[in-house]
Amino acid sequence: MSKRDRALQCAKIAGYHEDRKTLTRLYIECRVNLHAMQAAFWAGQQAKKAGVKCGCYDCNKPQTA
Repeated sequence: MSKRDRALQCAKIAGYHEDRKTLTRLYIECRVNLHAMQAAFWAGQQAKKAGVKCGCYDCNKPQTA
């Protein structure tokens, strides 16, 4: 997976969690096209509205005893 693909995947997760601060950080650090970043962010928001389960580590980390 390229750095661009990883940044877009992170932007999608940020959209799922409504995290605009992370989106801004990704845009500045990774220098990916703004429209592509916004589209990924929007796709994450739409996935949440559609009831899709989040695939990020924080949401799926194993429960500790």
